[in-house]
Amino acid sequence: MESDSCFSLLHASLANSSRNPLSASVLLIEAAAHCLSNPVRLRLILFWTLLVLLSIAWCYASPLLNLHTSSKRKFFHFAISAVYVSGIVFDFEFLCVAAVCALIAFVISEICRLCGPTLLRRILNDAFTSLLDSKDQGTFIFSHFYLLLGMSLPIWLDYLTASSRTGHTVVSYAGVVTVGVGDSFAAIIGRACGRHRWPRRNRTLEGSAAMLFSQLVTFEVLRWCDPVAFYLSGDGLAIELWSLRAGWFVHCLLTTLAEVYVEGSDNVMVPLFSVLILWVSKWIRELGGFTSTLIFAQKSDL
Repeated sequence: MESDSCFSLLHASLANSSRNPLSASVLLIEAAAHCLSNPVRLRLILFWTLLVLLSIAWCYASPLLNLHTSSKRKFFHFAISAVYVSGIVFDFEFLCVAAVCALIAFVISEICRLCGPTLLRRILNDAFTSLLDSKDQGTFIFSHFYLLLGMSLPIWLDYLTASSRTGHTVVSYAGVVTVGVGDSFAAIIGRACGRHRWPRRNRTLEGSAAMLFSQLVTFEVLRWCDPVAFYLSGDGLAIELWSLRAGWFVHCLLTTLAEVYVEGSDNVMVPLFSVLILWVSKWIRELGGFTSTLIFAQKSDL
């Protein structure tokens, strides 16, 4: 498959990067050419490039707006959500490769920000300065890494654990729903309208309600865009849909509570918690289906 070719070329390039840089460069060029030969991937790259350019523009335009830093940063949550939803729906495996490349690019940019030429360091620091908050203390800036990992770990785990590498499951959307959308609305609404706080927590009840509601709405939108990933099938559509909605409500409620009580790297921990919930719910459903089949078979033997 084309995606497997991209993986193999990228893996070979990374493996040869230290021993033979020239060969590694050739393999990287071949991988890029292979990806660009696919019209769907070319459109995805153009769309993602547009979002990257908008994000860069936002870095320099946001200081002119009278917004809290937390609200400014949520633009990147929405932008990366658009990247991941489009990638999951149209070319899941290519998105997995692109996420690895993005992580490498983040590492390189952080090295350049700390150790690069003076002009480059100034440009990168100016872009980051207006978007830093109390969590970004010290030499290194980890917020963008946490966001990228929170979005990427679910798709990587889904790819590694899926029974077929040609598809994906609802697990891939864990980062989009919790961090990309839910956490963003929690921060925006909580800061604008929050009046009542959770006991001994800095989170507001209004923000948590916004997170819960936004996740439920996102579920309906994603279910419409990508029904196969949400286990919809044939004649059991109505029954499965109500069951799915009930299970998703429990999932959104638990992830909302997790966001309240997880401090620090919540952009990573909450999506991983979401993945765990989705895995457990899948195992319970499979166990229930196996049990029902077993009971039906026993009754048939009587």
